[in-house]
Amino acid sequence: MNSHDKTIILTENLFLGKGAHKQCYQHPTDKNLCVKILFQTPDVDLEKELAYRKVLERRHKESLLLPKYLGTCKTSLGEGHIFECINDYDGKVSSSLYDFIKSAPPSKEHLDRIIKYILEFRKIYAVEKIVVSDTDPRNLMLQKLSPTEHTFRIIDNIGSPVLLPLAYYLDFVETKRAKKYWGRFMIKLKRFFPEIFSDEIINKIKDFP
Repeated sequence: MNSHDKTIILTENLFLGKGAHKQCYQHPTDKNLCVKILFQTPDVDLEKELAYRKVLERRHKESLLLPKYLGTCKTSLGEGHIFECINDYDGKVSSSLYDFIKSAPPSKEHLDRIIKYILEFRKIYAVEKIVVSDTDPRNLMLQKLSPTEHTFRIIDNIGSPVLLPLAYYLDFVETKRAKKYWGRFMIKLKRFFPEIFSDEIINKIKDFP
């Protein structure tokens, strides 16, 4: 990870959003990057993510789901962390799966697309088995690569909070944990969108490969 010595000036017009632990700004000179500012340090959430990323590096495991992390930087708001900004092909910031589901009134066409996207995400997640500590659809970005192509990116709650995360090192534990968190993802979808995710729909998407 490289440090960036030049102070980055972050202004209100660059603000992208904030969560429980940090706020996010678009990088002023590179729209493909964003800068995250922690509300307080040390931050347990970021520390577990960076620890997990180091394990992936040591194991030579690359991920399509995780945004790139470029290291720390100095900003006008204090220390920042530079990440890949998840943008669509047209330069707009990608929408979360949560926002996509809410983006149109219920219809068979919209429901079919939702199911299609979730099954595509399940296929990637089953291969990578990225360790997450939550399965909130607001943290799953639906990134449009072209008018007809898309992929998925996880932007938060990455890594495990436990002291000795066996899922980092043992494949069978990693697989078991991924199945458990896929089940939790189903629960979240049903809780957030009970009018969409009926038992019938959940039964179509719940089985983990």
